[in-house]
Amino acid sequence: MILVMVAVVGGGMLAGRLHRQPGPVPTSAPTARGVHVIHGTVLAPGDGHGGCATAPAGVAAGASVVVVDQWGRTLAGSTLGSPSPLGDGSCSYPYQVPVPESAHYRIQVADLPPTDVTGTGLASQSWRVVQQDG
Repeated sequence: MILVMVAVVGGGMLAGRLHRQPGPVPTSAPTARGVHVIHGTVLAPGDGHGGCATAPAGVAAGASVVVVDQWGRTLAGSTLGSPSPLGDGSCSYPYQVPVPESAHYRIQVADLPPTDVTGTGLASQSWRVVQQDG
């Protein structure tokens, strides 16, 4: 009787341990070495008085930045940072967005037309991209 109890209790404890183990990590999850940071800049017209106002395509601090892959799956998102006025009267809006490795990226900022880039193209530009509004 004691032997049967040990087998039943021991088997139950083993099953409980196996049940609590974490499942496999999905293959689509980015790993630390497969993640790159896109350093983007959007150049937009200034307000005409040396400051930065919301640009025609909705470019403003806090505007959305969405990056998708070649199949349209969302890879990452971010927002535009605070603008910096430039000497020519325009403004520079920065953003950074970590993305997993992909052959193709489509970057959508506010209401600007999307920018399509390849992973190799971004790598050759040190993961920097400049987009223009207006």
